[in-house]
Amino acid sequence: MSDSPYAASGYDIRPDLLESHRETWHRLAGPGTWWTGAERLAIAAETRRAWSCALCAERKAAVSPFAVDGRHDAGDALAPEHVDVIHRIVTDPGRLTRSWLRGVIEGGMGEAR
Repeated sequence: MSDSPYAASGYDIRPDLLESHRETWHRLAGPGTWWTGAERLAIAAETRRAWSCALCAERKAAVSPFAVDGRHDAGDALAPEHVDVIHRIVTDPGRLTRSWLRGVIEGGMGEAR
């Protein structure tokens, strides 16, 4: 289990679960229909990073998340507008609006992505 991402957990992880996890990451790292493999891994990284983002915490505490501007605590592999979408979906999905989504789509991300 020493080569496992779970090695530091202190728990024994079943080999079939380890293999399933490896296969999932292998597939995620490959290109998809709308994103490259590198972009898909960057999306996964931003999904994790969003939980500790100071801007997202400030938006979550605000009366309206759209009233708070700033920069996300983010990597540099994705465009800022993509990072914003990821962070908003992860940290405060219940307050997203149809008009926000329409703006994202019309702003260049498109419906498919």
